[in-house]
Amino acid sequence: MEGAPFEADFHIHTTRSSDGTASPAEVVDAAARAGLFAIAITDHNSVGAHKEAREAARARDILLVPGVEVSSLEGHVLALGVEELVVRGLHVDETVRRIEDLGGLAVAAHPGRVYTGLHDEDIRSVRFGAVEVANGHSAVKLNRRARALAGDIHVPVTGGSDAHAAREVGACRTVFPTAPANVEGVLEAIRKGETRAVGEGKTPGDQLRLNARMAARWVARGGRRM
Repeated sequence: MEGAPFEADFHIHTTRSSDGTASPAEVVDAAARAGLFAIAITDHNSVGAHKEAREAARARDILLVPGVEVSSLEGHVLALGVEELVVRGLHVDETVRRIEDLGGLAVAAHPGRVYTGLHDEDIRSVRFGAVEVANGHSAVKLNRRARALAGDIHVPVTGGSDAHAAREVGACRTVFPTAPANVEGVLEAIRKGETRAVGEGKTPGDQLRLNARMAARWVARGGRRM
């Protein structure tokens, strides 16, 4: 319907992330059930799911935005519209520059999260394309702080579930006034500030349970950052 909002989830993990449990095809099926018009697969430092996800998305008439969640020295950065890997372990300003050089959009992922989220000063010091202000795995208060920060520095916003299981897809979303026809249109709409983000995030109890699972994964990785 003309003028109706169109919703997308721009932060989803598959089995190509070491902590993901859903295959690319299962993620696409979940997105279709959730009524999303577009998704981004953003596995940790991996683009290995893109081919399978693209084929599944085409069959379900869902727009696939290629992406990756890059581990910078200061915290995680979503690279939307990027088909190839960005070197992990660089400082955040260099990470953002490399994403932009590839024609992508750099999004500050889950700001303020312990160990993997960028600090406010990192986000203020680097010109991001957008800030993720609704993340399904972040605490409600962290999402609210991220939203206030994005407003203060006048940066566009996105929302994403940060899903690591199919049932989580669509928990937080990016809303467009109209559906862009392609990936370039998606990135341009975000850059122009046409999007808004919806979704609350984790309650304190949910966050404690999630933190316990994340701590177990951290120990299993030998203390190495994702």
